[in-house]
Amino acid sequence: MTTQVLLYTQDPTKIKQIHDSLINHNYFLFFANKREEIEIVLKNNRKMALLLDINEMNDGYQYCETLSLLYPEAFIILVGDEQELNLINALRSGANDVLSYTAEEDAIVEVLNRVEKHFKLKETQAMNKEQDQNGLVITACSTKGGVGKTTLIVNLASVLSNENLKVAVLDLSLQFGDVSLYYDVKPKKTIYEWVKEEYGVPNTDLSKYMIKHSSGVDIFPAPIRPEFSEAITEEHIHDLIQQCRRLYDYILIDTPPYLTEHTLISLEKSNEILLMTFMDLPTLKNNKIFIETLEALNLKYKVRIILNRYYKVKGIHPETVEKIFELPIFAQIPNKEKDITASINEGKPYALTNPNSAFSKSIKFLARKLIGSPNEINIK
Repeated sequence: MTTQVLLYTQDPTKIKQIHDSLINHNYFLFFANKREEIEIVLKNNRKMALLLDINEMNDGYQYCETLSLLYPEAFIILVGDEQELNLINALRSGANDVLSYTAEEDAIVEVLNRVEKHFKLKETQAMNKEQDQNGLVITACSTKGGVGKTTLIVNLASVLSNENLKVAVLDLSLQFGDVSLYYDVKPKKTIYEWVKEEYGVPNTDLSKYMIKHSSGVDIFPAPIRPEFSEAITEEHIHDLIQQCRRLYDYILIDTPPYLTEHTLISLEKSNEILLMTFMDLPTLKNNKIFIETLEALNLKYKVRIILNRYYKVKGIHPETVEKIFELPIFAQIPNKEKDITASINEGKPYALTNPNSAFSKSIKFLARKLIGSPNEINIK
């Protein structure tokens, strides 16, 4: 094992079981009982797992949040009494995992395995980042049709484009894609024509197959006929995304409400996965299974939960959603279905035509979080 572990506690006897497991698995250990010591160690050791005993702290979760912001590369595990630990609060505060004092050996080993997997993924990401050029890929997905994926992609793309960013939308709902309809444009050429006419040709000009919308967004439409999708392979999607990365700041991808090989490629190539959900039980159940699938593929760390058409539901609250998914809600979109439907029929992104609405403000807030901007995003 190459990962180093820092143990912080005021009472070493409480974490003896965890300590012994670390020793048995040949982890290199540091110890601290003062906060200053934690920060000294983390400053000088980038690949570090921190086991933070919060039982003696009045501000354990707040302090964890501070550490996660100051040292984002650290893998933070909160330790305490099983009754006191709250996984959702831990995730919100920036922790990666939790362990109780009385955790069994198997549970401790499972967390240690996640630590190793985490750092291996980080190394892979760093290598991929060096290889990839420029553009960031954001994919919207869900296990339910009509959950608002296309609406989100179209409006988010328009907001990002208004920030003087080069934005492309790829419609990978290859059989029945509606992105062109939402923008009120009629494609003459689509991804199908690109595959048939110029795939594999050096220095392909993608712009010939894209539609420039008045909002500044470039649209790569889905095939006009469902059967044309059969000509498009995962390799085509992989290479298309790579080409777009060299041309655009942001590539937003719309997907169908089921997993295909094309969707899996887009998820693997994505920097962020926006998982759209409602608060009804069937959607929550299926999205939970979807998250478990992504976890098996080592993609769960990319998932951002988007609670769409949020309104109060008896017996189900946002906290319920977070508990089911074991992930915090990244953004909430208010329920403005009638207004949005009207804008779709007009072919105009609602966030541009009604910039001061609650819906538009939520999209701008989401955009700000995704691009990491502390400033307000303004519609020009």
